[in-house]
Amino acid sequence: MAEIMKSPVIPCDHCGNPINQCEYRNSFPLSVSTALRAGQQIYSPSEAAKYSSAISTMHSQLAIWKSDIQQLEAALDALKTDHRNLSRYASSYQTMLAPVRCLPMEILLTIFEEACSELGAVSLQDKIPFWNREDEGISLYSNTPVYLASVCYYWRSICLSAPKLWTYSYVYARGPSLSSSTANLILLFKKRSKPLPLSISISAIYDMEYDCDCRCDHKDAKLLDFDSLDQLLGFGDLEYTLVDSERHKRLCLDAECRHLSDYPPLSFPRLEQLEISGYASEYDGKGTRLFEDTFNYSNLRELRLSHYHSHNDLHLPWKQIEILQLCNMDNLKILAVFSGVKRVTLSRCGLRGSGGRHALTSPTVLTLKECSGPFALTDSFLFPNLSSLELVDTDYFVYPASYERRTVSRFGDVHCLASGMPSLRDVRLNSVYLLSDTQAMLLLNELPHLTRLSIIERRASNESDPRVVTKSLLKFLHEESTLLELESIKLIWRADNPIAESMVMDILEARSGLQEVVIGMRDGADLNKNTLTRMSVLRQRGMAAWLW
Repeated sequence: MAEIMKSPVIPCDHCGNPINQCEYRNSFPLSVSTALRAGQQIYSPSEAAKYSSAISTMHSQLAIWKSDIQQLEAALDALKTDHRNLSRYASSYQTMLAPVRCLPMEILLTIFEEACSELGAVSLQDKIPFWNREDEGISLYSNTPVYLASVCYYWRSICLSAPKLWTYSYVYARGPSLSSSTANLILLFKKRSKPLPLSISISAIYDMEYDCDCRCDHKDAKLLDFDSLDQLLGFGDLEYTLVDSERHKRLCLDAECRHLSDYPPLSFPRLEQLEISGYASEYDGKGTRLFEDTFNYSNLRELRLSHYHSHNDLHLPWKQIEILQLCNMDNLKILAVFSGVKRVTLSRCGLRGSGGRHALTSPTVLTLKECSGPFALTDSFLFPNLSSLELVDTDYFVYPASYERRTVSRFGDVHCLASGMPSLRDVRLNSVYLLSDTQAMLLLNELPHLTRLSIIERRASNESDPRVVTKSLLKFLHEESTLLELESIKLIWRADNPIAESMVMDILEARSGLQEVVIGMRDGADLNKNTLTRMSVLRQRGMAAWLW
């Protein structure tokens, strides 16, 4: 490596010392300020000549110093440039020691795959809140492999040699036609992902604001041909098809029913997961033939539906669906057609009863995400084999103003869920909005055979947010007659919760049947030393004891 040389110090032309130590710096002539204030007159030619000589000498010195200043400024600019360059080199050298450069290519590729597939694992309905359907004017969200490939030649070689990185795409096609740049980028993903199956999300809700050509007036704008959806699905008079249905592993389609009603069926032999989002406000009674159960759907196991009125809108092999998610649906009668489903997630759904009672014998796991009360789901459905129930909200989830009337008594009847779930053994309350300790205890009181309990208290969004992990709840869990079969417990409370950690530890130490415990505060705040000591004792007893 080349040695870094020190920059030379500029010497004074007169004394030879460094310019900042020059002996002439302060050798100024005597001041004439006093003579000027006194109004001194110059009558003698010799005196005038003396002043003229002094002026000439000072101008000569000014010229010298101006030259010195210019040299210093040039030297300063050079030093600044050298400083910037050396800083950049130092940063580059530091980057050479980054831990990521020590990773084997196999691990680096795994990280890349996780980064590229993150979007594919997120539902379209998780991106767009159900009370606000507006979205950004984005054409394609799938640029992650492009960014990774632009870092360096090595990363680029990895990206180009790994087709799986290019199998995830989210296309924003809300205009009447796709832009050429978006189409070309999709074709690039399609080419580089061969021959692997694809995971593609298409948002295709027509927006009249995109009708820039003003080909028709407002009332006829929605009758425009939806060329972008035709192009993506491979229909119409097109030179090429952007989406190969034969390669689909996961398809998310965010489109109004009327845009799908005229399409002929497509074959998706590799399809494992299907998500379709419709719109109640645009529903005109037309279903879609795009998905027909007469076609090859032998691999389809997971289905997500949003804003669909009934299963008559679709023609799918309902009996083979094992994982089901329903979003933004108040009428849940559609549950009755899924005779083989194992895991059910109801997201932002109303849980009112709908008359009659159907026994759903196949589900074993039920998740209720951001759902609104009243909790009368078991008035319509019986879950005799359900073993796990999770109520989950996001930390920042709140109902908008138009839904405020539902929030006051949101969980007043949550304990009623237990009446239709006789086999329930696992309950998880995760960041639940407006759930109080009293309501949680009412629910747990209906489940004497519970073996697993998880309570993660929600971060406070305002002062009125109730606490779940309270002194009352801890006393309830400490009672000898409560939840005698409990084997696993997780208690996580928010940072501003003043509960006594000793009460939590008393519960864990008193329950001889516990095999696994997790405790802690949100955001990983430290627990008391005494708590840590007592947790160590539990581990010595053979219990799996973990800190959050």
